[in-house]
Amino acid sequence: MIDALLARLRFGSTLLMGRSSLIVAFALVAIIPIVFLYSGQQFLEAGKANQDKIQRDKLGLLHDSLVVLLQHSKYDIAVMQTSIEEIQKYNPDIETLRIVEQKAQTFTILAATNLEEVGQIDERTTLYQNAAVRFDESLIYPYVENTVRYWQAVRAIQAPQGSFYYIYTNQSLASADNYFAQNERSAYWLLGFIYAAMVLLALWQIKQVDYLQKYTALEKTLVTRDQFMNSVVHELRTPLTAMRGYASLIEESTDVSEVTRGQANKINLASQRSLALISDLLDVARLQSGKRAMVLTTVNLHQTIEAVIAELTPLAAERNLVLTSTSAPVINVTADQKRLQQILINLVTNALKYTKEGGVTIEVAAQPQQVLVRIKDTGVGIDAENQAKLFAPFFRVENTDTTTITGTGLGMWITKELIVQMGATVAVESIKGVGTHVILRLPVAAAV
Repeated sequence: MIDALLARLRFGSTLLMGRSSLIVAFALVAIIPIVFLYSGQQFLEAGKANQDKIQRDKLGLLHDSLVVLLQHSKYDIAVMQTSIEEIQKYNPDIETLRIVEQKAQTFTILAATNLEEVGQIDERTTLYQNAAVRFDESLIYPYVENTVRYWQAVRAIQAPQGSFYYIYTNQSLASADNYFAQNERSAYWLLGFIYAAMVLLALWQIKQVDYLQKYTALEKTLVTRDQFMNSVVHELRTPLTAMRGYASLIEESTDVSEVTRGQANKINLASQRSLALISDLLDVARLQSGKRAMVLTTVNLHQTIEAVIAELTPLAAERNLVLTSTSAPVINVTADQKRLQQILINLVTNALKYTKEGGVTIEVAAQPQQVLVRIKDTGVGIDAENQAKLFAPFFRVENTDTTTITGTGLGMWITKELIVQMGATVAVESIKGVGTHVILRLPVAAAV
């Protein structure tokens, strides 16, 4: 039994030493509340002591005032009775107040809160005799009755003619104790609230550490995944490039039959699609890992658009489409030159892919703070539901007009990510069967 307990203690200490969050949680849940409870208890005890001191000082001041009043009135009984009634009116905690005169060993009540007691003999001889020993202070005798605290207090006065007078009070502390008990309950409720908050904070702390550990493990997994994907992509690119090269040689050779040339063309197209997919996957990995850094500079938009048109004109010609632009010669924007060209190539290529007749036009409109690049096509168009999903990963418009169009569904997502990272925005306007406009908004370059 003892060995098992020691083993558990050793395991717990090892676990605490290995995880600082558990130490913090233990301190929040166990140590700090105990310190709060101890300090709170000390504070409450000090408060009780201070409350009793205030009540004693108040009672002593009352007795001092009555002594001065009695001496000033030359022990006038009427003045004494009136004063007692006024005192009880403003001090309801004083249940009994008497002025007692001593003659020989007889103690006669001269004035009292209860008028029926006036003229009667008070039997508290020992109480008064003890008070007669000291004239400069009130003697207080605490007692408890029915769980309520009371104070009996006596003050002795020696008159000039040698007789003795006594001020007797019986004060209830119920009101003061109830007030303090109410504050004590409030303090304990507040302490309980603080403890609950600390428990929640400790649980939150543990959760945060747990999330951090999971995030670290996930981050390592993602790094490993990215490294694996990059390695696979690079390994696949080499043989696919070789396949395209050999397939192109076969297509261009005059020593092969038309059947062989057609098969080589199929190999070339398949390897081209595979290379496009691999390029898209590599772009996705770089975007998600944050390795595709943007170098923002002042870019001549007209020159960039002209380069895109020169590159994609052969593709448009293959499809019997017209590719034109309406950009002004000098329009400068803030962008990454290489990424902006990639974005425009992706958008124009996508427009050509979904256009059967007509063409694609790149329109440029300069505004005070931005430049609008509108890529217009006369293609199949996109309905409202698909427009909202156009830039989602792996999404492709699926309808009877696009069944023969191939793709990975990553191109537009990659384009959107590049646009956002470059500080630009993109939007789509389209009518089914009429065409599509993709609007790219680029920030205007600051004047040099």
